[in-house]
Amino acid sequence: MTTDASKKGVAMIRDKLIEIIGDALIESMGDHSAVADAILAAMPGVIPDLVWEDIGGYHYRAPAPLLGTIRIESYTEGRFDLVWSVPGFCDVLVPEGFPTIEAAKDAANAHHRAAIAKAAGWTPC
Repeated sequence: MTTDASKKGVAMIRDKLIEIIGDALIESMGDHSAVADAILAAMPGVIPDLVWEDIGGYHYRAPAPLLGTIRIESYTEGRFDLVWSVPGFCDVLVPEGFPTIEAAKDAANAHHRAAIAKAAGWTPC
């Protein structure tokens, strides 16, 4: 089943590819390796943000790309921690804490994009 969110994601990727290919073709004047390099470089930028659910008390969660959830937890005023969890186990995702929920979400999204890009082979290991 195709959802509106997946249609929107595909449309966003398509529009970004059109932009990348147009720019790369202008720069390369026929060198197709430049087009491929431009597409690979842009792929992490089309990975959508995590979708957060407010679970109360300065705690948020989002489905992790492959397994489990990514959580933002706050047990100390002014500090939000990123945690990865599956039932019965959790661990710190990013070692440092963040001063705001927004900063923690930004860090989680950056980590999410980097991990997917690395797993897909779009960036060096």
